[in-house]
Amino acid sequence: MSKVAQSFSSKLCSWIAPYNIKEEVFTTDGKVVYCNVCFKHVGSDRKSQIDAHCTTDMCSAFIRADIPLSKLNCDAFRQFLEKCTEKKT
Repeated sequence: MSKVAQSFSSKLCSWIAPYNIKEEVFTTDGKVVYCNVCFKHVGSDRKSQIDAHCTTDMCSAFIRADIPLSKLNCDAFRQFLEKCTEKKT
């Protein structure tokens, strides 16, 4: 019996699932992956791009520290991060 190829959308969902256990870190529309922590699109040609994003970005710190992503909706906290990282969200 031959294998049935997995759709790209299904692959993306399986790649982001391990990061979305406690909270929705990544979302996808089936074509593009979006990081809800740093509000950026993440390369999604290969799973390694998603993994690299989590290990090199502030996203990793939030996930490891078990900080709820909803905290980023607080204006004071967002301003603090923008000041420290010198990046606007």
